[in-house]
Amino acid sequence: MRSLNFWVLWGLTITASAQTGEVLSLRVSEEMTPAGGVAQVKVSMTEPKPIVRSSFFESFDDAYFGDFLGISAAGQTGVAQYRNDKLRLELSSPGPVLPPNDYPMVTIAVTTNPLLATGRIAAVSLDLAQSAWIGADGLAYLEEAKTGSVTIGGSFYISDVIPGGGTIPAGGRYRVLGRGFTSDLRARAEDSKLVSVSPTEFVMEAKKAMQLDGLRITADQGKERVTYFSYLRGVPMAPSAHPALQNMKPVFSTEVARTATAALLPEEGMVNAIGLQNPTASAGEIRLGAYSLFGEKLAEAIVLLPGRQELLRTAEELFDRALPVGTASLRADSATAFRLTVAQVSADGASITVPAVVVLQPSSY
Repeated sequence: MRSLNFWVLWGLTITASAQTGEVLSLRVSEEMTPAGGVAQVKVSMTEPKPIVRSSFFESFDDAYFGDFLGISAAGQTGVAQYRNDKLRLELSSPGPVLPPNDYPMVTIAVTTNPLLATGRIAAVSLDLAQSAWIGADGLAYLEEAKTGSVTIGGSFYISDVIPGGGTIPAGGRYRVLGRGFTSDLRARAEDSKLVSVSPTEFVMEAKKAMQLDGLRITADQGKERVTYFSYLRGVPMAPSAHPALQNMKPVFSTEVARTATAALLPEEGMVNAIGLQNPTASAGEIRLGAYSLFGEKLAEAIVLLPGRQELLRTAEELFDRALPVGTASLRADSATAFRLTVAQVSADGASITVPAVVVLQPSSY
């Protein structure tokens, strides 16, 4: 139900200068949460179409919203940057991503201002003038989008799922966190049953072995309903010291790997940003190598990443040196599952390029 159909096309060239005649219809969800609560905003297609690259801005007014807690993309990797009341997402994949009809392309968990009055409505819209959604043929779709909103109201909200992803065995349990839950709460999720409720969490039990990544959880309480998609929200490690990365977050696909590669472009005036996430409960050692176009290893580093934590750093910070001339690609290897994203960012953060990350050895956790 939640698996994504995608494949790798070596040598895929993306050209956004021309447009296909096809229209991509997008919609932003309508959410409700109490002041100070968490809303999970979803961006979906009304009719699924294959996507290999996404670049778009979504409005989030500072007067209404606070921290971005978690951002996940279906089958794509990249970075998110927030400034001037807009969240910019630059996403890419090695081959076309075709999400199921009822599965969001992007989910964004964000806090709301605790001082807002009940009934206030914040519009959340896509800026089509600054966006491009590229199909499998390398052409940009024509776009139309339905504006969504976050309304301040209701009595409860979901803020997170612990663990956010991975395989749960039959009889295993996972926690759904939030506020305002009562004994009247009714919850549904595929292959799961509700076993307990407290004001700040409810617990679900797996009826059979199941995957949590992308799981749809629906909670009803009285006439209110909240729908939340489960994704691992990695705990951020200390931020990068580079100014261009300090208002950015890594965006990871739900796919995990034990070996992955991505292009590196050490152009003048640009920095290579590398994001890593450990989705497992135990610490993992990730080996990084910088390679020339001819496969020669030019630099190497080892990153020890605690369980369920993530980072975003420049290549120079991770390798503890400037990348050698001729560096063309990054390879990451680990004995345990990890996630990788890479972006090239200008010193002022205005220019962002996200190369496709190619998973050579898929994994599970």
